[in-house]
Amino acid sequence: MTTELWLSVASIILGLVQLIVASHLISFQYGYRWTASSREEAVPPLRGLANRVDQATTNFLETFPFFAALVLVAHVTHHHNLLTLWGAHLYFWARLGYV
Repeated sequence: MTTELWLSVASIILGLVQLIVASHLISFQYGYRWTASSREEAVPPLRGLANRVDQATTNFLETFPFFAALVLVAHVTHHHNLLTLWGAHLYFWARLGYV
């Protein structure tokens, strides 16, 4: 397994952790009754840490498919070089820093 694939797996784990943390922070802020409801009523915007983690999670969900596609294309075509390695490292560590 290439380093790029390992970093892709690490990014998936990071994304799952972000989803779980964001879910709990949002539930703490709005309450578990809201979490269990149909969520049709208006709620105030998120604030503080819940807002930050929710934004980071949304950003991850928007960017990860492109990263995963590029890593998979590089793996299938056996096109691994310094650029793909640096790109994978940059994506993962930038994601971690963004959180």
